[in-house]
Amino acid sequence: MMEIYIPSILLPLISFITVYISTPYISKRLEEKNIVGIDLHKKGGLKIPTAGGIALLLGFTSALTLAGILDLDAKALMLVYITATLACLLGLLDDLLTLSKKTLVLFSILIGTPFLTYHKGSTFVTLTPFGPQDLGIAFWPLALLGVAFLANSVNIYAGFNGLEAGLGLITSTSLAISATLYGSKESAITLSTLAASLLAFLKYNYYPAKTFIGNSGTYMTGA
Repeated sequence: MMEIYIPSILLPLISFITVYISTPYISKRLEEKNIVGIDLHKKGGLKIPTAGGIALLLGFTSALTLAGILDLDAKALMLVYITATLACLLGLLDDLLTLSKKTLVLFSILIGTPFLTYHKGSTFVTLTPFGPQDLGIAFWPLALLGVAFLANSVNIYAGFNGLEAGLGLITSTSLAISATLYGSKESAITLSTLAASLLAFLKYNYYPAKTFIGNSGTYMTGA
């Protein structure tokens, strides 16, 4: 039991503390570099530091680096680690360079390529109400499109203070509970670690926001 409970508490705790401490520092540096966005929902159009997803990535990946010493499936967590990093980098590029929609879609699909590299399991999926179905070769392109869809779906509903991080917190917490009930230890720990990161970030992103999550954070959360 201890091998389940220790990572379930330790990793989210590390993630929470890292994001909570690093966000003000990162926000200050972003403001100094004029990496800011206009808050359209406040009088005067205040300039708010954006790309706060950097702090989320720092906290999330810092916690996942402990996977190897906590007897978790390091291979599965490395997949999450790489995918989250690629998604955050794509969002950061968009924050800085304002990429075209076509470029974003293309690179969003490529974010899922680590999944193809590491996944060598079954191509069966459960499609309610049809039960388990073998998608065969169609599984692979659908997996790539699935990652791209999830990354962009979070990015699309951005716009209000605390909305992206708040909904991400609700979603990741719900999925963590579901993963726990299904006995998927690594998934539960990964999702609870993400939830802890988002909870800490909400301290600075909830209205009135002191920093924006940016595309770096929305893409990472979705992926």
